[in-house]
Amino acid sequence: MIIPCVHYLNRIFLALVVLTSFISSACCVSHGVTEVFIRPVAEMLQPQTVFLIEGLRPDHKVVALTIDDAPSRYTEKILDFLKRHQSTATFFVHGDRIETAADKAIIRRMLQEGHEVANHMPESIPSASLAPSIFARQFVRNHQILEKLGAHPTRFRPSHGISNMEMRNFMNTIGRNLGYKPTFYLASVYSWDINIYWPKLYAQDTAACAKPGRIVVFHDNQDVIDSKGVVINQSQRTLDELPIFFELLEQQGFTAKSIAEVEALVNPQSASGKMKPPGKGNGPGRNSSKYSYASDPSS
Repeated sequence: MIIPCVHYLNRIFLALVVLTSFISSACCVSHGVTEVFIRPVAEMLQPQTVFLIEGLRPDHKVVALTIDDAPSRYTEKILDFLKRHQSTATFFVHGDRIETAADKAIIRRMLQEGHEVANHMPESIPSASLAPSIFARQFVRNHQILEKLGAHPTRFRPSHGISNMEMRNFMNTIGRNLGYKPTFYLASVYSWDINIYWPKLYAQDTAACAKPGRIVVFHDNQDVIDSKGVVINQSQRTLDELPIFFELLEQQGFTAKSIAEVEALVNPQSASGKMKPPGKGNGPGRNSSKYSYASDPSS
């Protein structure tokens, strides 16, 4: 589906982010081009959007690791890798990919191993292209799918990374009632790994931008068809990128944790972002879903 013309400014914003992410990565400037020039523009075009987690002390050498589009047949390998490195991530999940008992077990394993499970809509369709009523139904349906598997998601990343006024209104009303923060979680570095297979360079560029609170993105989508009809395995790309990325992070003294764990360093008393005991992810909270639009595959 094509994003309506009203969102041309958002397209310009994305182009600027692509350009400046390469510049800031290459220059490795901690308060570089992105923060000084592009972030104010990005925040103006995309209000209520979190591009990095602010307020960390300089000695909090941790980035927020996010992984989009799970689950896939590769997710368990990604979880194995994170477990070996004693790291956690925020998984932004497409509910329609939870089809089998094995898929449901993967989501439960994420929670058991301390990862955060978050809402990424049921499928990979640009969220901003949906009519408001369809967006609302899809959002709530994905929330219900995850909730039935034991998660209580409080964070949302729009599919394809663009929001609009109707989505912001939704997050301020129904989203809040479901326990979500009324914000959209994007990233500090443009995730060009979805377009170009160059694991070493993507890992190097992403690690070069390491700074307390920065949000980085990898993908767990094994069957993406590009414009030429070629099937791309983004999950395998992530498995190729993560070892390089983690090695470079560790050389700088950084670790990678979920958004919830990083935000807890800023505000340890925050109910929605507080640290979970080992083996506990974002399980059910007090705000259960009271909006029912459609059946889902998690039952």
